[in-house]
Amino acid sequence: MALAEVNFYAKTLERTVTFNAIIPTDKSLFSTGQEEKSGASTEGLKTLYLLHGGLGNYTDWLGGTRIQMWAQEKNLAVIMPSGDNRWWIDDLEGSPMAGNYGRFVGEELVDFTRRTFPLSYRRDDTFIAGLSMGGYGALVNGLRFSDTFSRIGVLSPGLLLGDLVPGYDEPQLESLDALMPGNRRMLERALGDPADVLGSDRDYKGLIARLKESGADIPGIFLASGVDDFVLTRTQDFHRFLERNAVEHHYEEGPGGHDWLFWDAFIKKIVDWLPLDEDAVDGRHSGNVMAEVA
Repeated sequence: MALAEVNFYAKTLERTVTFNAIIPTDKSLFSTGQEEKSGASTEGLKTLYLLHGGLGNYTDWLGGTRIQMWAQEKNLAVIMPSGDNRWWIDDLEGSPMAGNYGRFVGEELVDFTRRTFPLSYRRDDTFIAGLSMGGYGALVNGLRFSDTFSRIGVLSPGLLLGDLVPGYDEPQLESLDALMPGNRRMLERALGDPADVLGSDRDYKGLIARLKESGADIPGIFLASGVDDFVLTRTQDFHRFLERNAVEHHYEEGPGGHDWLFWDAFIKKIVDWLPLDEDAVDGRHSGNVMAEVA
């Protein structure tokens, strides 16, 4: 397994950016035919683009979860960029700050990593997931770039448009302003004027409606939140929306709050939910030095 920290100039962000990459290509395999069976050298790796939450960066998932171990076990490449508290969306028109984070994640980062590492170019092999702010980012970009991503993992998502757009949630949920002072100001800075949000690439319910109307394939969705998480009611609202609109998805609640204990347990569930090779060869590596030699 290779763990790489990569710096490159991103045109969509107009600056040099950094991401971490887990590339499970260097296992020591023993018997004739094992290497072909693993899929590591005969075709591109299936890939998960993994987005962090607010106040975090590209190191969060490696420090907070066991994603490196699970990626190696499943022959899954994982790409972890930084979103800089910008909600993983394109800047609003006329903004003085350059930062088209939606196009960065959905287009430029995918293109760069595919040209740099032995990744699959197939939609069926390309996935996106995230937590909190990154859960929102994974959802809107997974839907916006549904021709690129076939599955979306959404953990403890910041689905807060109901705090910005009256009537967006059904029923209207209690505002988070008391719990998160400055919440509405933060949302307006990130998402823009409420009148402009509906029907835009920032509107997750609108993106679902757009895909259904066009007849396009909606990516598979794994949606989950902790039972003690302050975003639970928002997650439940989106789950009900998906049910009403007959959108296939996996929904789950589990013990925990808005914390790494929950995210560590549930990123494993997402990895298990992805359509990965059941017969992936584990091989011998630093975490499996006693692998049996065939």
